[in-house]
Amino acid sequence: MKKTMAASVQNRTGNRTRWLIYPLAAGLAVAGWIVYANSLRGVFVLDDHLHIVQNERIRQLRPLWPLLSVRRPVVELTLAANYAVGQLDPKGYHLFNFAIHALAGLTLFGVVRRSLLFAADGLRSNGIAGARALWISWSVALLWLIHPLNTQAVTYVVQRGESLMGLFYLLTLYCAIRAWSSPRAALWHAGAVVSCALGMASKSVIITAPIVVLLYDRVFLFRSQTNYGMAAQDETRPDFGSLMRRRRALYAGLALTWAIPFLIGDATKILSASLPQAGVGFSNKNFTPWEYLESQPRSLLRYVKLSFWPVELCLDYSWKVARGWSEAGRPAILVGGVILLTLAALFRRPAIGFLGVWFFLILAPTSSFIPIKDLIFEHRMYLSLAAIVAACVLSGHWILSLVSRLLRFPAPLKWTVGAIAVGAVAWPLGKTTIVRNRYYQSELRIWQRVLEVEPNNARAWVSVANGHLASRNYVAAVKSAEKAVELQPDFDMAYMPLGAALESLGKHDEAIHVYRKALLVNPEFGVAYYNMGNAWVSKGRNGEAIQSFRECIKRLPKFAEVRVNLANALERVGQPEAALEEYREAVKINPGHPIARNNLGDALLRGGLVEEGIAELSAAIQINPDYAAAHANLARALLRKGDLEKAWVHAQEAMRLDPKDPRAKNAFSAVQSQRNARQGP
Repeated sequence: MKKTMAASVQNRTGNRTRWLIYPLAAGLAVAGWIVYANSLRGVFVLDDHLHIVQNERIRQLRPLWPLLSVRRPVVELTLAANYAVGQLDPKGYHLFNFAIHALAGLTLFGVVRRSLLFAADGLRSNGIAGARALWISWSVALLWLIHPLNTQAVTYVVQRGESLMGLFYLLTLYCAIRAWSSPRAALWHAGAVVSCALGMASKSVIITAPIVVLLYDRVFLFRSQTNYGMAAQDETRPDFGSLMRRRRALYAGLALTWAIPFLIGDATKILSASLPQAGVGFSNKNFTPWEYLESQPRSLLRYVKLSFWPVELCLDYSWKVARGWSEAGRPAILVGGVILLTLAALFRRPAIGFLGVWFFLILAPTSSFIPIKDLIFEHRMYLSLAAIVAACVLSGHWILSLVSRLLRFPAPLKWTVGAIAVGAVAWPLGKTTIVRNRYYQSELRIWQRVLEVEPNNARAWVSVANGHLASRNYVAAVKSAEKAVELQPDFDMAYMPLGAALESLGKHDEAIHVYRKALLVNPEFGVAYYNMGNAWVSKGRNGEAIQSFRECIKRLPKFAEVRVNLANALERVGQPEAALEEYREAVKINPGHPIARNNLGDALLRGGLVEEGIAELSAAIQINPDYAAAHANLARALLRKGDLEKAWVHAQEAMRLDPKDPRAKNAFSAVQSQRNARQGP
């Protein structure tokens, strides 16, 4: 049977159409680039700051194996590679994300094409099954590749976890398909297992991939011989047991990859109810499993709506738990009905049923009963969207074939009408994607767009306030933050930009009052203590500042910045030994913190530890070569050591970087005086 099916697939491909695969693949890449080229001008948004900008782990490029203690080691490895090449320049991160998406589109092209060749009923007429499969699969890949619903998984950098998972999911299935008709099946089986393993280490949503591969075999390989006319001359119904035995190495290897979520801790976070509050799992305090489950039909319907009408895309919906008939009951009945139809189709029309199973099964880890911090996020539709696109393209092909037979269209006219139809859909989709990517070019703009869709989103108002803070529009920041507090008074983060904006306007007492309100909402909110400490510093109240910073450290012991500020305050109240210890602890927590290194070096100099001070100051400059204060302090240290020439180099650099800095001026004057004294009159 294997040889028969392999020969059949080869015949359907045909030499007349195989040469088109490569230019069509290139066309997909070009189309993807056209709509995503402007994404390279995007900025870091939302969780990008936590997982990229503030993530010290990606500062070193390490092998994959030591990263297994990280929740998503493959994602972390790619972020570290981006950092190694371009530091924190978003352009490289966006380029990498586009490359992932383009490869996923090409892989989808291959998966759909070979699936159509397996399930070739209705495509074999006139001996052009290969050509029709080629163009249908290309249309599916094109529309999926440029669809604006995928922008969140591509342009929102840290969501490369979703697109990486999607790529490896598709590669797993593609390798399994290729193994069926290849004399080197073992190599393709190995490729499928490796792809699945990498996907598990990217995002454990791929946990359904082994099931999908098994189901694919059951639908397209076992049932295809009798249901789809794959080998009309072979009337023998294949035995599913023999199929299982032939692919047992593949199934066993894929099943072994289920251990990876446990090794990296993803499964533990989901299953353990004793963990502290997290973003996912049964320890999640945002929703109970039942509340999450009853809210998901509404989310699924929104996903489907956006698949057909993607005009109200939103970075952050911030939806509440569904209540009542309109939000929970009616969507549940609609979705439940579609699931029943999918199961019925799986037995009556397996290929059609497979599309429905693909949609629901891939969404199951994020859209079932496992509570996740957010009820809805568009990137979760990344792979499931392919099923909707494929269903639409296949339906369009069926309608066009029916009409062409009734009206007796000549073949060239039929192909022309089909091409025009695909183009008519692709044009607005691509244009919308380009427009959507423009929002990501400004963090303030993307959040303003969120408010256009969800005006009562308190988290969005907070982010808009932070955007105004960054642009020093403090009055607008106050108004936006006050709106967030009005919408959600128990949202502790809403008070932070409000306090910061008031501080920037010189209203320190009001800012302290706001931070105290935040602590009434959440007494364990360490950031509020930190900001309050900074406000006390601005008022010259170092004692109160020290107390606030120490409260922050109790709650955020690994926060290096608060230790630097605490040390600064301790120095101002005449406690240099205590300050030195805090500087040391800050450097220990974050060795890449240039201010901590500089301040520690300066404190060591004042304590007479010149060599240690020089080492720390040199480290600060290595981390940030444009740090004028570090150059000035190092110039003074080298001058004390007697190394006049090196001191002169750093004193000049300090003046070049910041000629108005008093430390730079003092260091330059001191070194220049020594040089003049040595040279004599």
